[in-house]
Amino acid sequence: MFEIIVQFVLEVVGQVLVELLAELGWESLRDGMRPRRKAHPALAALGQFLLGLLAGGLSLLIVGHRLFGPAPLPGVSLILSPLATGAAMHVIGGFWPGHFGERPGLFEFRAGAICAFGMALVRFLYFEDPFDWWPR
Repeated sequence: MFEIIVQFVLEVVGQVLVELLAELGWESLRDGMRPRRKAHPALAALGQFLLGLLAGGLSLLIVGHRLFGPAPLPGVSLILSPLATGAAMHVIGGFWPGHFGERPGLFEFRAGAICAFGMALVRFLYFEDPFDWWPR
C-alpha cells in the first residue's frame, strides 16, 4: 500500500513539475518574441535561446550535413555566428519601426545573438566531438 501511495505522489509531483516547466518554456518563448518594453528580460532571453535550439534542430532536419568542411578552429561558429547574426538583426530592427510598426524583440542585437548561439550550439554538438579536440 505504501508503494502505491509513493508512486501516486511521485507521479503527481512529476506531472506538476513538467507542466510548470512547460509553462515557463511557453512564457519564455512568448516573451522572446514580444517587443522589449513588454517582455521580462530573463524570460525573453530564455525564449530566444529556446527558439535558437528549435531552429538548430529544424536546420538539422533540412540540412543534416556540413555545408563546408570542418573549421580549422572548432567552436569558432559559437562566437562569430551569434555576433554577426546579432549585428544583422540590429540593422534590420533599425529599419523595422518606420515600415512595419513596433519592432519585435528578436530584431535587437542581444536577442539575435542569443537565438543564433542556440542554433549554433545545436549544430556544433551534432557535428563535433568535443572530446576529439579538447586538450587532454
